[in-house]
Amino acid sequence: MKLKNLKIFNNKIYNDFILNIIASIIYTFSTQFIAYPYLSRIVTTSEYGMILTMMGIANAIGVSIGNPLNNTKIILHESYKEQKNKGDFNSIFVVGLFLNTLFVTILGIVVQKGFSLTVVGVVVISSLVLFRSYYSVTFRIIINYKKMLLANIFAFLGIAVGSLIAYKTGIWFFTFIFGELFSCSYIFLQSKSLFNEKFKRGLVFNETLKKYLLIMSGVFIATTMTYMDRFFIFPFLGAEQVSIYNVSSFLGKTAGIIMSPISAVLLTYYAKQSVLTLKQFYLRFGIFVAFSTIFYLFVLTFGIQITRFFYPTIVDSVLPYFRIANLATTIFILGNTIQPTLIRFCNAKWQPLIQMLYILIYVLLGVFLMNEHGLLGFCFAVLIANIIKIIFMVVVTTLSLKNDIKV
Repeated sequence: MKLKNLKIFNNKIYNDFILNIIASIIYTFSTQFIAYPYLSRIVTTSEYGMILTMMGIANAIGVSIGNPLNNTKIILHESYKEQKNKGDFNSIFVVGLFLNTLFVTILGIVVQKGFSLTVVGVVVISSLVLFRSYYSVTFRIIINYKKMLLANIFAFLGIAVGSLIAYKTGIWFFTFIFGELFSCSYIFLQSKSLFNEKFKRGLVFNETLKKYLLIMSGVFIATTMTYMDRFFIFPFLGAEQVSIYNVSSFLGKTAGIIMSPISAVLLTYYAKQSVLTLKQFYLRFGIFVAFSTIFYLFVLTFGIQITRFFYPTIVDSVLPYFRIANLATTIFILGNTIQPTLIRFCNAKWQPLIQMLYILIYVLLGVFLMNEHGLLGFCFAVLIANIIKIIFMVVVTTLSLKNDIKV
């Protein structure tokens, strides 16, 4: 049987993959190759670790509240359309915005050891991240990833402007505020139909809220784990070690940001698809494994030189951790490619259960191995936790697709 007849992906999905990956590359380039390297050169390693920790809080909470609402809207859109039911989502967004402000403020005060202008700036960033994470759903509903590309181009321009303002004022968070503000402004102009939805509880509000909370429970843990190294290392080993680990896994994390659109596109199409065969799942998973392997080999070959170019002041400190940190991150990325299948075709209970198992292993191993071997021990803890998580995800997905039921 020829590969083309297996219909692993159709041409439209390929095109949207490419558009969304280009969009992500543009945004990633502006943050990972301009903003963060620039900041690392103008502050001390310890101060840079503090910036990474604060931005981890902003992104983790904003994305954890906004992305699940985005995914819930996608999954339930056809149902709402058939019932001619509007509302619910704007109301949930407003509550989420309040909670986002509250949580970011509290955590910012804890990390900064008091209220400061930096806390205010991070709250603004996180609120804009939440806005972008949810309202960009308008591009996914109509499956128009060209507009997603434009939104990220505006983010790139905003970060360029923000970097200049940060340079002039000495206030680092302007870099990210303007990046998010430019992108959100474009999304607002393109999403007026969503803003016109009434702020009210619809007939199926409770069911929608339950679905949202189930998805959020999994996404919150998954997103938090993306930045967990910052939250976990900071109190145990200090801000300087946060910087060293982040630069060690710099290429892997950059690839994760670039590849995350694949998950978004898959879920968009899965929402309109009632059946996925086991053969299709394993063929797609095999492709992602192959790409992950090629990427890691690339990192081993050219990674140190690339890292040295962007982080010349820190690179010598990361050499002992470079290989294992990037391997752990590469496997984490591979796990994220399974996530859309788990969300769409498996029982919703598995989202929080797998993520809770993951964070439990991560924390227990992390504490034990950090105490025994410092930052290198933490790298091995992350690697082991990511491998176990993928095994569980593949087993659950296999059982669900094999039996054609949501086990």
